[in-house]
Amino acid sequence: MKTEELKALGLTDEQVGAVMAANGKDIKALQDRAAQAETERDTLSGQLTDANGRIETFKGLDVDGIKKAADDWKAKYERAEADGKAKLDALRLDNAVSAYASGLRFTSDLARDAFAAEFKAAGLKLGEDGKFLGADDFTKSMREKNPAAFEAERAGGSGFAGKGSPASDGETGSAMNTFLRGVT
Repeated sequence: MKTEELKALGLTDEQVGAVMAANGKDIKALQDRAAQAETERDTLSGQLTDANGRIETFKGLDVDGIKKAADDWKAKYERAEADGKAKLDALRLDNAVSAYASGLRFTSDLARDAFAAEFKAAGLKLGEDGKFLGADDFTKSMREKNPAAFEAERAGGSGFAGKGSPASDGETGSAMNTFLRGVT
C-alpha cells in the first residue's frame, strides 16, 4: 500500500496518515509474531538435534550408563527449556514495550530508545490484558522529568519529530541531552 495510491482514491493527508499508521501497526504485530515463532522453532530444533545425537550414543552404552546419560539429558533439557522460555519471555516483553512506546510521540529515535530502556528498568509488569500495570503513571512521570523528549500531543504522525517539525529546529540535541540527564 502506497501513499500515492490512497491519495489517488481521494483520501485527505490526515486519512492517508491514519491508514498508513494502522497498516504499520498491523505489519509490526505480524513481524513480532513471526519473530516469536522463529525463536520457538529454533529452540525446539536445537533440542531435537541434541536428542537425536544422544539417542545415537545410547546404542553402545550399558544400562547404568544409559540411566546416567538419561538423567544428564533430562537436566540439560530442563535447562534448555527454561532458557528458551526466558528468551521468549524477554522477546515478548521487548515487543510489548515497543508497542507501548509506538503509541507515544518522541522528538527522536534516541529519546524513544532511552524511554524504552527506562521503562524496562522500572520493572513494570505486563497484565493479563496485555497492558502494563502503572505504565500511564510512569509515562506521566517521564513527561514531567523530560518534557523535551516528547512531542506535544496532536493527532496522527510517526511518533517522532522529523525535518521541518517543531522539535527539529536545531534544539533536538539539547532536548535529548536534557532527557538523558534525567534518565541517568
